[in-house]
Amino acid sequence: MGWKKKTGPKKARGRPFQKGHTKGFQKGKSGNPSGRPKENKEVKELFRQWTEQAVEKLAWLMENAEKESVQLAAAEAILDRAWGKPIQAHEVAGTQGAPLTVRVVYE
Repeated sequence: MGWKKKTGPKKARGRPFQKGHTKGFQKGKSGNPSGRPKENKEVKELFRQWTEQAVEKLAWLMENAEKESVQLAAAEAILDRAWGKPIQAHEVAGTQGAPLTVRVVYE
């Protein structure tokens, strides 16, 4: 039994646009009117109680796990939480490496 590629038309997800509206969100209307959901402080506090044990487990896995991939994942988790994830630099250039030109047009 192998992987099979799905064929046929794609199924539309979500609610269809209103009749006559064909491009994205309606002007002046938010796509998320309720905003970001409020965080559940009780659940967050419950998980924070496990912080010390989680750090100990990560340290143990980093030093003792048989698979190097597990050791690496534990080390990365410790470093990311202690120092933050590394900043990723992105270099942007124009055509054939030329400097990028930005032009702002006001109408």
